[in-house]
Amino acid sequence: MSEPTLLALSSTGGDPGEALMYSTGPRPADAGPRILFTGDFCPGTDPPIGSAWTGSGADVQEPFLRALTGSVDYSVANLECPLGTGEGAAKSGPRLRADASWAEVLATSGIDAVSLANNHAMDQGESGLKSTIAAVTAAGIAHVGAGRDLDEASRPLLVTVRGRAVAILAYAEHEFGVARRGVAGVSPLAPETALRHIRAARETNDSVVVLVHGGNEEYALPRPGLRETCRFLIDCGADAVLCAHSHVMGPAEWYAGAPIVYGLGNLYFPWHTATHPKGWHDGMAVILEFGPRIGLHLVPTRFTESRQGIGGLSAAEVSELAGDLEALSATVRDDSALDREWEGYVTAHRRDLLSALLGLSRAERLGLRAGIWPSWRVSHRKLPALLNAVRCESHREALLRVLEDELRDEPRDRGV
Repeated sequence: MSEPTLLALSSTGGDPGEALMYSTGPRPADAGPRILFTGDFCPGTDPPIGSAWTGSGADVQEPFLRALTGSVDYSVANLECPLGTGEGAAKSGPRLRADASWAEVLATSGIDAVSLANNHAMDQGESGLKSTIAAVTAAGIAHVGAGRDLDEASRPLLVTVRGRAVAILAYAEHEFGVARRGVAGVSPLAPETALRHIRAARETNDSVVVLVHGGNEEYALPRPGLRETCRFLIDCGADAVLCAHSHVMGPAEWYAGAPIVYGLGNLYFPWHTATHPKGWHDGMAVILEFGPRIGLHLVPTRFTESRQGIGGLSAAEVSELAGDLEALSATVRDDSALDREWEGYVTAHRRDLLSALLGLSRAERLGLRAGIWPSWRVSHRKLPALLNAVRCESHREALLRVLEDELRDEPRDRGV
């Protein structure tokens, strides 16, 4: 059975805008060790169809994902859901899960480790996290980015590939399920803490890679603050920073000689809704090649709802994608352009953002769309106080802890 040709975008020079076509055929004799990182993997509650992943059957070609993992020394996927069920979690949005048998599918596909630092890892509570870790461990898969407490969740994954020691750190923005001292969860993104983690990892490892689960869903660009955080992580000593969570592919940039990728998209995320946003079925597998200069290889992937498997893109599709990503990358490098795009995003989502903040009912949301401000909830003269509570780091931290405690505690009359 012949190995499929995998087309990719590649850059090893570290120069802005450099992109060229290459094939992941036999690697050159002098190529450095390679580690693969993929986007979000959430297979849903449907059981796996083995032939789509394992290539079993005489008429089945070797699966794309297994061929891809076979071209590198180590592979890491972002597991965007618990494996198994547990207790209900106090959160907004969907509560995801998948059958534990998917751990074996990932292992058979060549995945060596999973990142659990994401906003869905705790969807089935602490027992769901335990069942997930048990499932991947039984399948021979390592994990990073979550644990029984903050210290365990923040530990790096230490990997040695062809003599090179690489530390992988994984963080998630502060959504539901972040770990605290004595509280299970995922490793929270805190730049000041990441600085210490990166410096400590560099003392005993050759390279450090940071995975960040953050950004705005279905928005291909990074918010300006996320761009600065990612660049700061490079300044701290990271050799590469890779972002997931937006569910669409994002741009890449070289900063201080190191690559940052702002959107890995979806590796496999069949979501049973009537419509999907553009790009939902696409992902960007990132291959980091560790040599005298770090190399970045971007391999587009695509899945379909009709079969449980992952495929590649045609040469024409990859060429078109290259142009789209370069346009996005140019925006990332331009402060004014990035700010304009962010302002457009905020304006387009004004109603949703205000509705979430103020807890508006459906009727009130419709009124807001019609230009009716809900003054019976918050008058305009109270907006400065609300802004101060959200904008000031000290006020925001206190407010977040109060809201977290309210969700965790049993409902009771507090006399207010």
